[in-house]
Amino acid sequence: MSVVRERVVARVSLAAIGANFEAIRARAQAEMPLFQGAVPMVKCNAYGHGLLEVGRALEKKRAALALGVAALAEGERLRAGGARKPIWVFSDTSPWDDAVAARARRANLTPVIHTLDDLRRLLARPRAAPRAFHLKFNTGMNRLGIEATDALKAKRLLEAAGLAPEGICTHFACADEPSRPITRAQVEIFRAIAALFHEDVSHIHCSNTSASLSARRLGLSDFCDVIRPGIGLYGYSDVATARLKPALRLSARVVSSRMLEVGDSVGYGGTYRAAARGPQCILAIGYGDGLMRRLSNATVRIGGRGVRVLGRVSMDLTALALRAKPG
Repeated sequence: MSVVRERVVARVSLAAIGANFEAIRARAQAEMPLFQGAVPMVKCNAYGHGLLEVGRALEKKRAALALGVAALAEGERLRAGGARKPIWVFSDTSPWDDAVAARARRANLTPVIHTLDDLRRLLARPRAAPRAFHLKFNTGMNRLGIEATDALKAKRLLEAAGLAPEGICTHFACADEPSRPITRAQVEIFRAIAALFHEDVSHIHCSNTSASLSARRLGLSDFCDVIRPGIGLYGYSDVATARLKPALRLSARVVSSRMLEVGDSVGYGGTYRAAARGPQCILAIGYGDGLMRRLSNATVRIGGRGVRVLGRVSMDLTALALRAKPG
C-alpha cells in the first residue's frame, strides 16, 4: 500500500466558521432591533475556504437569509450543489441584458443592480425581470453603486414600471473606523436613501464584518435590518473585541535542515546573510502554493511563535530560522 505525502495541506474548520457566524450574528442582533438575519458572503470560493462546503454549512444556519456571491457562476455552482436558500449576486450583473437575466432566472439568483442604466434595462422588460432584485447605491466608496444623487430618479423609474426591489444596500470604505468623516458621511447618505425606499423594500443592508460588529457605534441600529459578514466568518476582524477563530490551518512538510555558519547566504539574490551560527530548515511551500513572496525575510508565526523567513520565498521552497526534523 502506497502513502501519498502531500507537500502542503490546508485544513478548514467548518465548526470554526459556524461559530464565527453565530458570534457575529449574536452581536449584530443585540445591537440592531430591526435585525432580520444575515447573508454570509461565500464569494471567491468562500475566501479560499471552499464554496460548496462552506455554503452548505452556512445555509443550515437559521439566521442565514441567503448566501452572498460575487459572480453568477458562483451562484450557479451553489445551486448545482444543492443550495436552496436565496443567493444574492453582488457584482457580476452588469451590463444587464437578456443573457444575464436568463441565467439569473434559471438558477433562481437574486441580482444586485448597481447602475441606473442596468435598472432601466431591467425595467424595460418587466416580464423577464428576476423574481427579486436589490439596488446598490454608491455612498462614498466609489466602487459600485447607483449614485446617491440618483436615488430619487431610481425610485421614480421603479414607480413608473410598477416594480419594487426586495432590498437596497451600500458598502462601507472604512467600517472599522466609525469616527472617520467618510464613514459618518456614508451612514447619513445611506440613511436618507433608506428613508426614501423603506416603505417599498424588505431588506436594508450595508454591514460587512466590521459594521456588523459595530452597528450601534456606526448609527445603523434604527434603520438597517440585515448584515453581510464576510472575512469575519473565516476568523479575521479589525474589531478588537470580536474574538473570532481562524478557520484555516496551513501545514507544509520539512524537506531539509542544516546549520548555517556565519556569513552563509540563503536563497536567490543572497538577500539573507547569517550574522551568527544557527539552524535552518526548508519547507516544501512557496509562492506557487500561495505563500506570498513579500514574506521574504519577514517574520511569520508558527505555532504562536515568531520565526524568521531566511531570504526570498521561492516557487516551491521556503527557508526558516528553525530547528526541525525533515518529514
